[in-house]
Amino acid sequence: MQGVIPAQGDAKVEVIFAPKVSQEFNYNINCEVMRRNRPICINVKGIGYVLSHSVYLTGRTNAI
Repeated sequence: MQGVIPAQGDAKVEVIFAPKVSQEFNYNINCEVMRRNRPICINVKGIGYVLSHSVYLTGRTNAI
């Protein structure tokens, strides 16, 4: 993406995080700024987890 933000302005950044595994994630997003030698780095962290469930039959009863 690219665009212009006025002086003293701001811009919202939306990050969608949809992990498929249980682990920690860490991403660095580089934002290039005109008249700046180095890009601005935004650090985004997230933790993925998976919910698992099980149903067990331990005994059998005869019900009428």
